[in-house]
Amino acid sequence: MDLNGGFSPYQAPILYVAGKLTLSSLNIGRAKLAVLPGGEVKIGTLKIQPSAADGAALYVFADGKLSVGKPNVSGKCIVNNGTLTVDGSLDMNNGLTVYNTATGVLTVTDEMKVSNSARIYNDGAVTVDDLKINSDGEFHNCENALLVVNDECELERSTAIYQRGRASIEEMTARGTIWVNCHTSVNELEAQGAEFNFSANAGLDAGRVEFNNTNVSMARGAIFTMEEYNADEKGGGNRFAFTGDADPRAVVLISEKAYTRKGHETYFSGAIEVVYDNDRDKDYTIRKDYLTDGAVMSASQTTIITENGCNGGKDPVNPDPEPEPDEYANVPGHTYTYCFEDNWPWLGDYDMNDVVIVSRIDRMTSKDGGKVSALTINWELRAAGTTYDIAGAVQMDKVQTSDVAGVVSSHEGFGSGAFASRGLDADSPCAVIPFFNRTEELLSASNTWKGQPAAAIRKHTTTVTFSQPVDIASVLDSEMNFFIAPKQRTSEIHMPGYAPTASGIIGKGSFLPSDPYKFFVTEGDQTKNNYMMWALMIPGEFRYPAEANDIRGVYEHFMAWASSNGAEHAEWYLESADAGRIY
Repeated sequence: MDLNGGFSPYQAPILYVAGKLTLSSLNIGRAKLAVLPGGEVKIGTLKIQPSAADGAALYVFADGKLSVGKPNVSGKCIVNNGTLTVDGSLDMNNGLTVYNTATGVLTVTDEMKVSNSARIYNDGAVTVDDLKINSDGEFHNCENALLVVNDECELERSTAIYQRGRASIEEMTARGTIWVNCHTSVNELEAQGAEFNFSANAGLDAGRVEFNNTNVSMARGAIFTMEEYNADEKGGGNRFAFTGDADPRAVVLISEKAYTRKGHETYFSGAIEVVYDNDRDKDYTIRKDYLTDGAVMSASQTTIITENGCNGGKDPVNPDPEPEPDEYANVPGHTYTYCFEDNWPWLGDYDMNDVVIVSRIDRMTSKDGGKVSALTINWELRAAGTTYDIAGAVQMDKVQTSDVAGVVSSHEGFGSGAFASRGLDADSPCAVIPFFNRTEELLSASNTWKGQPAAAIRKHTTTVTFSQPVDIASVLDSEMNFFIAPKQRTSEIHMPGYAPTASGIIGKGSFLPSDPYKFFVTEGDQTKNNYMMWALMIPGEFRYPAEANDIRGVYEHFMAWASSNGAEHAEWYLESADAGRIY
């Protein structure tokens, strides 16, 4: 298949895949490939031309899957929000940029090569067998990200690794620049003419280290632990220097062997404590006259460095070369789309686009998976096909308000309306977390009318910290009661089976009192409206109907799913639909 594009009026057409597609080969010119949520694409040989269209030549949505056998990619960029697997080698060159986002999982079963000014930005998880960076290539391992190199990592001159997340590397040969901003683990580390830059409170743990003509810059509280340093008696011309404020000192800890003699010099200068027992073996010592400008040496560590995730959870006084992981770690959640109809208890136009919220909840989870200390709700308002003032929020049905220590939201334009503030709602016994008071705070247009300009969508986070860790069963996605409040707080609209908050009022209408948010007609000839609901929770990113298009006529199997109580066509949202009536 060829995706060439470049013909008028569609200079960069896009192939969207929501189902399954298998290709022996794919050549991308000026067109693009997008793997939608639930889509699965397998490609034998993939080639992306340097003349590819601006933006992403490949875009994998969250919950989408792309598998490639032999990729040859250059220029432009690739965005992975889902699962991208390369069954072989990935050669990135000619300025290619790859974005592996917080939900992205990128796996390369052989070698990943980053060269010719290529860049990779990892916010999620990247696992490769071998990683080679050369010719001005860069690897950015961002905060909360994970990089795993099973075999070798080679870093040539004029290249860089920005290590802000976590990294585990079996072997590294470095000639470029390594920025150690967070916890890095390397079993065997060799450096020739390299530059290591440690930020404050960052840590690098290594086994065997061999340095030659290499400079190491360390800020306060940084720690570099290793078992052996230049034990093969070859390297020299190395310098460890302290930069910044000296509180606390940086620490270089060598647990077994070190060799720094004339002709094989390693100098330590500034506020650095070198922890090494010179009396252990007379053949392996560190010359004390190589410690200058305030650097000190001790047989056991005296500098107190408070443990944190970026130094590997070191003990405050005597760091362990094999640190235990943090007690709690961030576990990314799954993406869901919440769609609302704002006319409860009446049916309305039933286009289910009056409020559309996309959310993913990440949890700080204990090692045994049983407790959660905090969670972050990543959310964005996609559409607001309404004429009402509508507020949006979530109630944690199994968490009390008193269990919440604090709420911090990135949405600063929170106006007046149903909720007093963007913080925790103090009037509810169960924890209620507001997102917005009016949709106009976030969208300048409805994003529901086809052919009309769309409003920009802004991503936000709301972080909830608990006073004591709560059971994970109480903060599962199924216990998150997303709702809206049109016009006033009392007129709340929830998903079927979910109760209103203490401030919501269950009105009277043609619905079951036991489930007020499910439309049910017991009299008259209106049985066509049976089984309806005013809110939906849909896995992944949902293609919602355009304005005034009843969802029952847009998605062919919606009614079969609703009337069977979910037993039939459970994935109706991925099945047959009238594309012309979808926004």
